[in-house]
Amino acid sequence: MGRLTPKSVLLGLIAAELLPADTVAAPHVIPVLWIFGIGHSTYYGWHTDELPTDGVVTANEPCIAAPAAKVFRPTGRTRYKSEMYDWSGPTPAGEFCVAKGTKGVVKIDPAWDEDSCYPDRPIAIELVGGEHRGKVVAVSRNILRP
Repeated sequence: MGRLTPKSVLLGLIAAELLPADTVAAPHVIPVLWIFGIGHSTYYGWHTDELPTDGVVTANEPCIAAPAAKVFRPTGRTRYKSEMYDWSGPTPAGEFCVAKGTKGVVKIDPAWDEDSCYPDRPIAIELVGGEHRGKVVAVSRNILRP
């Protein structure tokens, strides 16, 4: 809930059309919109959702990736996903060239819910193709596609 989707937008538009503002039913529109996820939403784009560990992803554009060990620091805590790693914010430039179309396997996605799905958060992936095959690097989420 809370994610702005094409379905929720359509439902909201239909509700707004069917319930004119001067009717008794109009005050019920806001709760209905809230239930369908339009009332509250942190939405950063089509390709910013959480990536499952061990899921295969593809780089949608070339980048220079940093070694994941330089970006993510394990905290030793395991109770909540949000506490497992410390990371420094946006993905820094690194030393490994990752070509467009390179495949990787997700090792770490620090997002724990839709509000933490920042488009430029680092994602640790193990490269399964290209010249750096087997390396675990951190790349920006906004260039990866499942």
